[in-house]
Amino acid sequence: MRSVLRTALLIACIGATALAQQSLTVWYAGNFQDQMDLVNNELVPAFEAANPDVDVTVEFIPWGDLTAKLNTAFATGTVPDVFMHGQAATAGLVAADRLAPLDEYFAGFDVEDFGPTFEQGAVDGKHYLAPVYGSGNLLVYRTDLWEDVGLDPGSPPTTWEELLDAARKLTVRDASGQIKRTGLLIGSSGTAIQQPFSSLFWQAGGSWFSADGTEVTFDGPAAVKAIEFMQALFDPTSGVTRLGENPGASPVNPLVTGQAAMMFGSMEMVSGLRTTNPDVFELLAVAPPTRDVDQAAFYSFAGFFISQDSPHKDQAWQYISFALSPEWLEAFNSAAGSLPPRSSLADAEFLAASPALKAYSDNLQFAHGNPNVAVWVKARDITAAHLEAAVYGRETAEAAAKATQQEIEALLNP
Repeated sequence: MRSVLRTALLIACIGATALAQQSLTVWYAGNFQDQMDLVNNELVPAFEAANPDVDVTVEFIPWGDLTAKLNTAFATGTVPDVFMHGQAATAGLVAADRLAPLDEYFAGFDVEDFGPTFEQGAVDGKHYLAPVYGSGNLLVYRTDLWEDVGLDPGSPPTTWEELLDAARKLTVRDASGQIKRTGLLIGSSGTAIQQPFSSLFWQAGGSWFSADGTEVTFDGPAAVKAIEFMQALFDPTSGVTRLGENPGASPVNPLVTGQAAMMFGSMEMVSGLRTTNPDVFELLAVAPPTRDVDQAAFYSFAGFFISQDSPHKDQAWQYISFALSPEWLEAFNSAAGSLPPRSSLADAEFLAASPALKAYSDNLQFAHGNPNVAVWVKARDITAAHLEAAVYGRETAEAAAKATQQEIEALLNP
């Protein structure tokens, strides 16, 4: 009888615990295997052990499918409690009333260690993004090819003029004048041209919008100057890169094949070469951003958002704060070679072991993020379309700047 009673009591206790548990759904963006293994096999079990009242279900969504899947989830009321997205999505999600502000949670969190990265997820004075990982768009170059043309790999260009001069020395043309090796590889459409342009635009002192995001400020001397420099890079006779290039389309990185001596690249790209082509990785160097009026470079961060519709916001923050601890952030970013958003991790072991990767951390002080306005994604695509027209010679720099301004104004004030 006592045995039966003990068994019944145990079952009742287990049932009470199960009833007390809150189910939490978390979506991660991306499907990098090492990160999935870390989250599924280590992070989530550790969190559940520390928080036995929360049961976590994790799903990994490829970046290319993320927006469509989120839109479906919002429409059907099946949105996860926590989901990951890029900083550039913040304002649009806020405008659609999809996000819960995190300021009440940040009040008891070590925000200072994250520096300016928290501000990349701020809209109208409220903060919505808890940054998890990031990357920059910096100049990556082959030191051996630099030495071959008499350049000092230890002295990367600091100005636009020096950058163009080095790229011209590194460019190799055949007898007909066609480029065989690009001195500085840049894509000529989409984000492949827009992101390098962003760095140049900010370096020239430009901005897409006013500080409060209510006015378009694109058209001006900074935009014209940056577009003209892009035109010089693509010039058919004296330029250093080919039109029609898509740096991400080749199955083998152009730095590996020697088809490019320099290119603007992300930290994940460089980290990937460490795994796939370690011999070439050892020949790579990453330069600080050049300067015109300012030193600046495009950096972006992805992180966690809490759904406005989640009934478990406190538990959602429990998971986020756990995952954002120094220990787990270092492990997560080390798994993919991405940039931890905490300043205390600037000398993390996996960064300190590689000068090329450490450069992304060292130059975080020059980081600029995409404008946090609801129309940004469309504004970005408008910018890219006119940059493409300018480098192909279909528009002057002045015309491209003016048209970009007018079309973004029409978006902002329909």
